[in-house]
Amino acid sequence: MKVLIKIILLTIIVLIGYGYYIKETDIQKGDAYIGIAIMSIVFILMPLFLVDRYRNKKLKSFIYKHEDESQE
Repeated sequence: MKVLIKIILLTIIVLIGYGYYIKETDIQKGDAYIGIAIMSIVFILMPLFLVDRYRNKKLKSFIYKHEDESQE
Protein backbone atom coordinates (compact mmCIF):
# COMPACT_ATOMS: atom_id res chain seq x y z
CA MET A 1 0.00 0.00 0.00
CA LYS A 2 2.84 2.40 0.82
CA VAL A 3 4.45 1.80 -2.56
CA LEU A 4 1.14 2.50 -4.30
CA ILE A 5 0.76 5.76 -2.37
CA LYS A 6 4.28 6.82 -3.32
CA ILE A 7 3.68 6.01 -7.00
CA ILE A 8 0.43 7.98 -7.03
CA LEU A 9 2.10 10.92 -5.25
CA LEU A 10 4.95 10.95 -7.77
CA THR A 11 2.47 10.81 -10.66
CA ILE A 12 0.49 13.72 -9.22
CA ILE A 13 3.62 15.82 -8.73
CA VAL A 14 4.67 15.15 -12.34
CA LEU A 15 1.16 16.01 -13.54
CA ILE A 16 1.19 19.33 -11.66
CA GLY A 17 4.62 20.16 -13.07
CA TYR A 18 3.51 19.27 -16.57
CA GLY A 19 0.40 21.39 -16.11
CA TYR A 20 2.48 24.43 -15.19
CA TYR A 21 4.82 23.76 -18.09
CA ILE A 22 1.95 23.48 -20.59
CA LYS A 23 0.23 26.52 -19.08
CA GLU A 24 2.82 28.79 -20.74
CA THR A 25 1.54 27.85 -24.21
CA ASP A 26 -2.05 26.70 -23.64
CA ILE A 27 -3.63 28.10 -20.48
CA GLN A 28 -6.80 26.03 -20.64
CA LYS A 29 -4.98 22.67 -20.99
CA GLY A 30 -2.54 23.59 -18.23
CA ASP A 31 -5.36 24.44 -15.86
CA ALA A 32 -7.07 21.15 -16.72
CA TYR A 33 -3.95 19.10 -15.86
CA ILE A 34 -3.44 20.98 -12.61
CA GLY A 35 -7.12 20.56 -11.70
CA ILE A 36 -7.05 16.83 -12.40
CA ALA A 37 -3.97 16.49 -10.21
CA ILE A 38 -5.57 18.39 -7.32
CA MET A 39 -8.78 16.34 -7.59
CA SER A 40 -6.64 13.18 -7.55
CA ILE A 41 -5.00 14.33 -4.33
CA VAL A 42 -8.38 14.93 -2.70
CA PHE A 43 -10.34 11.91 -3.90
CA ILE A 44 -7.67 9.23 -4.41
CA LEU A 45 -4.47 9.95 -2.49
CA MET A 46 -5.90 11.26 0.79
CA PRO A 47 -8.38 8.37 1.34
CA LEU A 48 -5.67 5.81 0.55
CA PHE A 49 -3.31 7.55 2.97
CA LEU A 50 -5.93 7.61 5.74
CA VAL A 51 -6.80 3.95 5.26
CA ASP A 52 -3.13 3.03 5.36
CA ARG A 53 -2.41 5.06 8.51
CA TYR A 54 -5.46 3.96 10.52
CA ARG A 55 -5.44 0.29 9.63
CA ASN A 56 -5.03 -2.00 12.68
CA LYS A 57 -5.24 0.86 15.18
CA LYS A 58 -7.34 0.93 18.32
CA LEU A 59 -9.36 4.05 17.62
CA LYS A 60 -11.46 3.64 20.78
CA SER A 61 -8.40 4.54 22.85
CA PHE A 62 -8.52 8.05 21.36
CA ILE A 63 -12.13 8.70 22.42
CA TYR A 64 -12.68 10.42 25.77
CA LYS A 65 -15.26 8.61 27.84
CA HIS A 66 -16.54 10.06 31.06
CA GLU A 67 -16.01 7.56 33.90
CA ASP A 68 -18.87 8.68 36.16
CA GLU A 69 -22.06 8.08 34.17
CA SER A 70 -24.37 7.98 37.22
CA GLN A 71 -24.72 11.80 37.29
CA GLU A 72 -26.59 11.93 33.99
